[in-house]
Amino acid sequence: MKILLGKLMYKIGYAGYYIKWFIFRPKTFGVQILLRNNNDLLLIQHTYMHRGLWDLPGGGIKEKENSFEAAKRETEEELKIDTIELKNIGSVEVYHSYHHDNIQVFEIKTDSREIDFNQVEIKKGQWFNISNLPTNLSKHTKKVLDLYLETIK
Repeated sequence: MKILLGKLMYKIGYAGYYIKWFIFRPKTFGVQILLRNNNDLLLIQHTYMHRGLWDLPGGGIKEKENSFEAAKRETEEELKIDTIELKNIGSVEVYHSYHHDNIQVFEIKTDSREIDFNQVEIKKGQWFNISNLPTNLSKHTKKVLDLYLETIK
């Protein structure tokens, strides 16, 4: 019950942000995490945005936090993984939902495929082979994966 109530609150909060973005058209700064297990990549579906689309774990960079700290925090919050080594891949810019996102992209390699998806922010998660990714990806994820696939060629 607590998780269901939390998921509902995220949806309501996201709707409020959408209205704010429509009015003010802000530029936001965030991180996305490419969690790799050999040739597999973890994709998630959030409870509050990009409904039905696959996305990467991540989130916003808080005030007085750098992108490495944000990536570490988001990995711990969303995936319950204590990060050991973050590799900065680069950045992408995405325009959507009436605002402009600047996203720093990080890669984490893991030997474990055990992820706790029973959380407020995550509807579901799944491992996909990097050469056979789903077609219903969010705009953010498409841009991040284009950048990433260029770096591993």
